[in-house]
Amino acid sequence: MELMNCKHSIKAVLIGDSYVGKTSLCKAITNGDFVNIYSRTIGIDYKVKNIVINNRELSICLWDLCGDERFQFMFDSFVDTNKILFFMYSADSLDSFIHMKKLFEYYLSNNYLKDKKIIVIATKIDSDNCYLDYEKHGIEFSKLYNYLFIKTSSKTKYGIQELIDMLINTIIINNKNTETIYKKNCCLM
Repeated sequence: MELMNCKHSIKAVLIGDSYVGKTSLCKAITNGDFVNIYSRTIGIDYKVKNIVINNRELSICLWDLCGDERFQFMFDSFVDTNKILFFMYSADSLDSFIHMKKLFEYYLSNNYLKDKKIIVIATKIDSDNCYLDYEKHGIEFSKLYNYLFIKTSSKTKYGIQELIDMLINTIIINNKNTETIYKKNCCLM
């Protein structure tokens, strides 16, 4: 049965260290703004982008988890109950890649990643300080688990539309069981 003029939402959780650009990515996806001043996320932030695709209203709901480990107790339920996860690291920080892998291993060992759609995202690729193998690391990690990988820059908008398209085309439209990803309306917890 085709859903016409019904509003649905898809939730994605952004996971990674502080300073990797999770909030900037959320802003780039939802309204295209880039702010050069760092504003630390405390706990969890939430952004929404509304689009229409195939006569369906769709809200992309982005849950931006701060990179502070003090809030880890709150994050487990967000990761466990959502179907789409963005594991993010900064192209200018090898440490952020290493920590992203540790977060991934933590969620994997606690069985939170079963039946999830995961996209690995390298951010800040426009930086003059990108470390040499940032792309190679992301590609190899993604291939190891058969996940999607994309490079982005919230500042230059590189990869932002491709990420939105990847999210919609690969994950939603081609998913055989869209009802596990589509949810009526976004609701705050």
